[in-house]
Amino acid sequence: MRALCLLAPLLAVGCIREPFPAETPARSPVAGPGYQWPPAVTYADGPEPGIPPVPPEAIPSATAAPAVFQPPPPPARFPTPMALPMPRVESQVPAGGSECIAKLGALGVNFERLDSRKGVETPVVVKGDLGGVRYVAGAGLPLELDCRMAVTLQEVGPLLRALGVSDLRFSGAYVYRMSRVGRLSYHAYGLAIDVHALRDAAGWHEVKTDFARGLPDGCAPSAPALNRVACELKRTGRFKEMLTPDYNADHHDHLHWGVAPLPQPDAPAPAAGQAALSLKRP
Repeated sequence: MRALCLLAPLLAVGCIREPFPAETPARSPVAGPGYQWPPAVTYADGPEPGIPPVPPEAIPSATAAPAVFQPPPPPARFPTPMALPMPRVESQVPAGGSECIAKLGALGVNFERLDSRKGVETPVVVKGDLGGVRYVAGAGLPLELDCRMAVTLQEVGPLLRALGVSDLRFSGAYVYRMSRVGRLSYHAYGLAIDVHALRDAAGWHEVKTDFARGLPDGCAPSAPALNRVACELKRTGRFKEMLTPDYNADHHDHLHWGVAPLPQPDAPAPAAGQAALSLKRP
């Protein structure tokens, strides 16, 4: 028994020194010639598997200047349509009759002259864009109006395009009806149009929901698109009526643009109070 106890430590040492059957033999590195970074280490039985060799050009030189971080250039900034300078629009009132027809043709508008429309001096139907802006009727109706209104919309087209406008949706231009104050509306002369929405690069803007009421400066660059359009068109002086949702509840969903009729030489001049009243509502 005592002999067995004396043999136990020797047996334990032998078990510890016995190699594990699955252990992989150690690989002896062989130092490469000279010094370099990363160190070139090879093995007696070939290169280390799975590690590709480092190409010489990828090894930084000890004398090379340290690389200086260069931030990427900022993205190019292009002026938005709302930031472009507003083109000048002549404020002279267009003539009527055959002179207006000749001017509309010279401006390159695609239109046809109509035989007659009650209340309209020179009725035309426009079949294309006006000043590069497309006018789309909500009910698919043709754009019938007086030639003078067509000339006006053609000549303010560059201003609308500078504001980014590509399309306008309207509900009516020529409509023979009376106004609330008992006179003929400018629509009855074919000299008004009701615009309900406009489209620019950001999409459609509805007057009912996207016009900001009560702005101190509708022409400010930060103003909504609809406010800027109404304000800039009013600045041209081409429209006798430029009514928005700020005017009254009747215009909560559209912008009313109206060109004043030409004075009738044989018509009696209205009293001052009547004239002021006649311009209050379309």
